[in-house]
Amino acid sequence: MALRTAWSLKSVPDTVSFYSSVLGMKEITFKGDRKALGFGQQKFNLHQVGKEFEPKAKRPTSGSADLCLITRTPLTTVAAHLQACGVDIEEGPVERSGAVGTISSLYFRDPDHNLIEISGDRKALGFGQQKFNLHQVGKEFEPKAKRPTSGSADLCLITRTPLTTVAAHLQACGVDIEEGPVERSGAVGTISSLYFRDPDHNLIEISVYK
Repeated sequence: MALRTAWSLKSVPDTVSFYSSVLGMKEITFKGDRKALGFGQQKFNLHQVGKEFEPKAKRPTSGSADLCLITRTPLTTVAAHLQACGVDIEEGPVERSGAVGTISSLYFRDPDHNLIEISGDRKALGFGQQKFNLHQVGKEFEPKAKRPTSGSADLCLITRTPLTTVAAHLQACGVDIEEGPVERSGAVGTISSLYFRDPDHNLIEISVYK
């Protein structure tokens, strides 16, 4: 599904410049000299205040738009880009409710003071039928652990891949194996395990049942 909307603006050229430089939107010219912005499958028609094209909203007003744009780019990257462009972040990242689940959002304003929300899905890792939710230290989502601490996790992941293959892959990735393969007791029998650490120094155990 694609969306088309229209904005009334104090200056169409200033808006085109802002959105093309800050958000990478594409300038579109149609029907002579009318202007629009392209963003994925979305199109935003631009109207000069007092010179709106028909048909138009009943009360077209500069600064009345409130938009949420979804991105796959990490919000930390978005925030750094906005700051490099001299755009003040009004709020965020904060947790919000999206159309299909929880999102993380940050907010800023364009030259007409329209409110722009950039949102990304919360991040998680999938491993078989397991899901690991990821929280930024100091910006944890609720509900959370009583004392969320970087480097406090100790995980055991079961695989059917031979540990020699796992070890070779880790070494090819430049990951140091801290211990193993060694024999351990698993939930349903004896396992063979090797251990390494992630960038936060969480302890990761990869195990194979014998």
